[in-house]
Amino acid sequence: MDNTPSYNLSTETPSDLAKPKPGAILLLKEIWKDFRQEKTAFKFICIYLIFEYLRPHMIYPELDIVPWGKIIMVLTILFIFIDPNSRIPSISKLIPLLTFSICVLLSMAYAFYPSAAVDRWSDFFSWFFVILIILSIVKSKQRLFLFLCVYFFCNLKMAQHGFRTWALGGFGFSGWGVTGSPGWFQNSGEFAMEMGMFLPLVLVYLRAFREDWSHGTRFFFYLLIIMVVGSIIGCSNRGAIIGLITVGLWWLLFSQKRIKALIILISAASIIYLALPKEFKARFETIGKDTTSIARIAYWNASLNAIKENFYLGIGFKNWPIWVSSKHPELKDFDPWGRIIVLHNTYLEVATELGLFGTSAFVLILLQIFFINLRSIRISREQKDPFLEATAKGLIGSLLAYLAPSFFMSVLYYPYVWILLALSICVSSVLQQKKLELGVNHLTGNYR
Repeated sequence: MDNTPSYNLSTETPSDLAKPKPGAILLLKEIWKDFRQEKTAFKFICIYLIFEYLRPHMIYPELDIVPWGKIIMVLTILFIFIDPNSRIPSISKLIPLLTFSICVLLSMAYAFYPSAAVDRWSDFFSWFFVILIILSIVKSKQRLFLFLCVYFFCNLKMAQHGFRTWALGGFGFSGWGVTGSPGWFQNSGEFAMEMGMFLPLVLVYLRAFREDWSHGTRFFFYLLIIMVVGSIIGCSNRGAIIGLITVGLWWLLFSQKRIKALIILISAASIIYLALPKEFKARFETIGKDTTSIARIAYWNASLNAIKENFYLGIGFKNWPIWVSSKHPELKDFDPWGRIIVLHNTYLEVATELGLFGTSAFVLILLQIFFINLRSIRISREQKDPFLEATAKGLIGSLLAYLAPSFFMSVLYYPYVWILLALSICVSSVLQQKKLELGVNHLTGNYR
């Protein structure tokens, strides 16, 4: 059964529109009330997301006394068995993920250095299990909304920290840039990518519901946009700016009033350009000629050689550092610490380590995310559900914001695409469940 939250995520009636718009504090109270009423398994998967994204135990060393992530995940799995609202997802929606998993296993078996691949098995398969658990638990519209609220909270915390750091630095240029939480987003480039993927969801919800919100709630979302964009600028990462441009193009593509959207986009781009520190602008003039660019081109050329020699299965899961150190030791001179840990290109990373089969499976995952959300947009319009429609649109924007910067970063086993895949399938599952319920209600004459 689809438990629609008391704060209503569906289309409002005329009588609802005549009522005073609820303020942000009231909305938060309603959200917290619904969260407290949820089953324990759902609460634990939300807590896991917080620990995975924010790493509070790394921020506060006194908390770092146990492996929180593993403990929370085990407890989540245990409580799934006593949660009547949790069930294993349909296998048909997991085919690309299962195919990719098989490719990882094959690459491990035929790796250049198999033991290194086996030692790092959890780098991918932990995400495999996280996706399965999320899909097993987040089965209703209310749970999806609350899970997205936790996702918003994590990104809000990082955006606030990033913008504050940039502001305290006088909104100037920093060679290393501002960073997010410890762990996945410690590096400025990865943090900027996360902010770029978060931005489309903020924009679609603001556009879809701003007329239903109070002035305070709208002001909060406008402020959140400023913090997110400011954090991206403060990261001083060229790939992140390309991602930001991609978000702008997505916004224009999905806008119903494109002339107005184009004017807003040009105005926003002008403001962002003026806000860019002059030192950051100068970095774009040295693309292809600076030390960073030269090093990455050298790495990419070496990876192309690896692909030619290991075309179908690749050099092996997580074998790039060992392979390149053995085959191209001269490339260590580009790194101040004399090591080559990452390839700085997600697509070459998957092609080099997993070969043609793994690359094809990864492309299938990206296509699944895109087309499943396109389908969700169509179905949500038929069901007149603006929340799910906006969510699907935002997830497509997040995907596009991932595709561009990942050409300059090795982020294949980071949370980005795996959480995006889980959320996309969750939206589709909720819509499918609603469609089945509407069909039953129609057949029995029970109209809600």
